Amino acid sequence: MRWGLALATVLAVLLAAAADASAKPRRIASLNLCTDQLLLMLVARDRIVSVTFLARDPATSYMADTAAGIPINHGRLEEILPLAPDLVLAGRYTTPFTKTLLAKLGYRVYEAAVPATFDGIRAQLREVAELLGEPGRGAALAAEMDAKLARTAAAADPRPLAALYAPRGYTQGRGTLEDSVLAAAGYRNLAAELGLSGSGVLPLELLLRHAPGFLVFTAAGDDAPSLATAVLDHPALTRGFAGRTTVRVPARTWFCPGPMAADAVLFLAEARR
Repeated sequence: MRWGLALATVLAVLLAAAADASAKPRRIASLNLCTDQLLLMLVARDRIVSVTFLARDPATSYMADTAAGIPINHGRLEEILPLAPDLVLAGRYTTPFTKTLLAKLGYRVYEAAVPATFDGIRAQLREVAELLGEPGRGAALAAEMDAKLARTAAAADPRPLAALYAPRGYTQGRGTLEDSVLAAAGYRNLAAELGLSGSGVLPLELLLRHAPGFLVFTAAGDDAPSLATAVLDHPALTRGFAGRTTVRVPARTWFCPGPMAADAVLFLAEARR
């Protein structure tokens, strides 16, 4: 009888723990700009106890208006503990110290991947929506994204050559979200055709030699001059691309992998037309 009572007690504890794990989280904190935006898209404000300070920046946050008025954090443990969250969303490469300590203290921490394709974005939307207890909202966001992408599906050939160019001459090659966005908008990516994978530097001389028809910048709303941005004003670049198309894509549409990347596709497709 004693063993039976003990077993029943253990089973009751396990069942309670399972129920808590599957319950819809009600006090959710985010430690990363990209998880901020997923959270703000998927749940009501009254379930969010904190997002990062970056969530309110309209230059890089697609959900800046929605984030207004929600308490902010800077990824520090002492900011999160008093909030007693029942779920913490974090990025794979951010706030490692805070993530580790929260997990050791028994908090539920979800670490988001960084998808580089629209298939990856769809999969992450499903996963995060399930985690938040909002599968219907996740499916709706995916459907909205796909409807936007369908509007560019009939991109005419030949596909023009484009170069992504950022301060210090950085560009994005194969295996990046930017490459996926360019492809969906009907472009060829110079960096990918040159064999670059991931992020890297595209020398100005190489850019001018291949002379793509479109030069794509990210418009982040920061016009302050610096050594990093000086290359964008180089006289050789100005002369070399005279008469060609320069496109400035709003940073908030593709700074993070999410359904808003479809807006970057629409923006680029319109520039191509």
